[in-house]
Amino acid sequence: MSVDQLHLDVAVTRQGFSLKVDETLMLEGVTAVFGPSGSGKTTLLRTIAGLERSAAGVIRFGDTVWQDAATKTFVPAPQRGAAYVFQDARLFSHLDVRGNLDFAARRASKAGLSPDFEGVVDAF
Repeated sequence: MSVDQLHLDVAVTRQGFSLKVDETLMLEGVTAVFGPSGSGKTTLLRTIAGLERSAAGVIRFGDTVWQDAATKTFVPAPQRGAAYVFQDARLFSHLDVRGNLDFAARRASKAGLSPDFEGVVDAF
C-alpha cells in the first residue's frame, strides 16, 4: 500500500447505533465527510484520529497500522500525525487564530513534526 493512502475497515457499535466503513482513501487534496445528523461522521473522524479505542477492524496509513483490533495494535492520537478539526469553536479564547495555530505548531514540534504554517492556512 502506498503512503498516500488511508485504509479503513472499521466498525463502531453503540447502543442503537452502528457504523461500518470499508474504504481506501487517496490522500491528496481535501476529503470531506458529509451526511445527516447521527449518521456517524464524528465517530468516523474520531476513529481515524485515534480517539475511539473500542473500534473493531483495521486502520492503516500507508504501510503503518494505526489500529488493529485483532492484534491489539493501537497507535495513540498524538503519534498518528493526523489533525481533527472540530465543527464548533474550540479555539483558546484568549488567543487569536494565529496564536491558536502557533500553539499547535509548538506542540507538533515537540513531537518532531514541523508543520508549514502557510501551508496550513492555505489548506483552510
